[in-house]
Amino acid sequence: MESPTPGTVIAERYRLTQPLGSGSSAVVWEAHDSSLDRPVAVKLLHGGAATHPAGREQLRREALALARLSHPRVTTVFDYVEWPQPDGSFQPVLVTELLTGLNLEERLAQGPLMENDARVACQQLATALEAAHKAGIIHRDLKPGNVMLLSDGVKLLDFGIAQASSDTDATTGVVIGTPSCMAPEQLTGRGALPASDVYALGCVLYWCIAGHAPFQGVTVDQVVRGHLHLPPPPLPAYGLPPQILGLYRQCMAKNPADRPTAATVAGVLELRSAAATVGAPASGAAPAGERPPANRTMVMQAYDPPPPTYKAEQEQQLPYMARRMRIPSQSDESDGYPAQPVFDAPAPRRYSWLVLVMVALLVAVIAAAGTAIFMSGRDAEKKATSSPPPGITGSPAPNTPASLPTTPPSVPGTTAVSPPAAGGPPTADPSADPIGYLEGMRRQIDGFIAQGPDTIEPNTGRDLQNSLADVEQSVQAGQPDFKGHKLRDVQNKVDDLLSRIGDDEDQKKIGHTAAHTLSDELQQVGDAIDSHG
Repeated sequence: MESPTPGTVIAERYRLTQPLGSGSSAVVWEAHDSSLDRPVAVKLLHGGAATHPAGREQLRREALALARLSHPRVTTVFDYVEWPQPDGSFQPVLVTELLTGLNLEERLAQGPLMENDARVACQQLATALEAAHKAGIIHRDLKPGNVMLLSDGVKLLDFGIAQASSDTDATTGVVIGTPSCMAPEQLTGRGALPASDVYALGCVLYWCIAGHAPFQGVTVDQVVRGHLHLPPPPLPAYGLPPQILGLYRQCMAKNPADRPTAATVAGVLELRSAAATVGAPASGAAPAGERPPANRTMVMQAYDPPPPTYKAEQEQQLPYMARRMRIPSQSDESDGYPAQPVFDAPAPRRYSWLVLVMVALLVAVIAAAGTAIFMSGRDAEKKATSSPPPGITGSPAPNTPASLPTTPPSVPGTTAVSPPAAGGPPTADPSADPIGYLEGMRRQIDGFIAQGPDTIEPNTGRDLQNSLADVEQSVQAGQPDFKGHKLRDVQNKVDDLLSRIGDDEDQKKIGHTAAHTLSDELQQVGDAIDSHG
């Protein structure tokens, strides 16, 4: 088979100029189209793929897949020709637009993207996947190495192993793809679905923000075990809203039926502010090093399926705020594929008139009891604070509140925290006085504890108060201007405390109303701190 060199003319039209890059089975050349006088990219097979029928079929299928798509975030195919060879065989040739930019994998080898840039890039990739899925095409190999960063955004490349939604893998027990971004159903030989591309997009989102793949290992087997058995690692993002953090976890769900559609992902990631683009960095950047095996497209044997505990593991790992904004999963199927979850408004609740009457009576009884308790407390307070009768003098009894120390004795190496008095909701402004607001929350917890274990268990309440005191210290250390690690320290502690409140609620250590009240107030603190950052 003829080996192409600079100056080689293909199909009496495409003159090869210089090679741009090569993979295990193909090489991409820059070429000049003499018919239309424009630069193009020419993809040719090389090595064993050039003489193997399967390699030729793969390039032909890529041409067919790209020809069915017309989207600004997908590489445009110009031509497909079969170049005759002196031995009577032919060489398939794919001609596409010539892209000038930087490969995303090469860019991430230099460090992670800014969170906003990562969101823009993945939103654009989601729109490309949406178009492919509507055309009945599954990419099957979405990864940073198949994404090009351009001056106006990103483009999805290499549909070489793409397949139609109605196709099945040709060889039983063999899978093809890139282990670092492969969904569990692909790795176990159950075939690819549109949801498999969404899983890969979740991997790419993590990769863009963390600078590395979500599951890493020295061997491919270690990476695969992570995809099959481990919960997805937390997204190291401090400036993204909770719904995007929750969306990432849903994209990484082990069960494809629990993942959102590409259209849903695009909608959630879409920027509502001024348009932004993800461009290549300045020239002179260091080239990427040798890729680990798990980051390369490969053909391998299918792995044993994981134990069927996807949903329980995912529920256990989801943070509280992500659970509150969870996309409802759907188990019914359509056209042979699991129906994809969507963001729907909760159905309105309907109550009978009898229930409403009972609730009204209960509220009236509680209000009357609360008033009685309050008045009796006021009478007791007056008696405790009034002057003693004439002729009676002396100091307060040892166990009365007046004789108790106002602060507990300090222990070397620890910080003494005054027990807050019981009270209602915090009245301070979390933006102007976050410390005062947090102190009000601690007092509010005392009020919850007084209502009994159905509202909150005493030990749980004290633990939450200690955690709030820890947040106060971090806020005080970061004032007046929250920047850098001080801002991240406060954000991390707020997120951890939100997750703990959710776990306590799941374990029945805190009631639903108290948990949601504290979570909403704590979220206001986090938003206020973010606004100062």
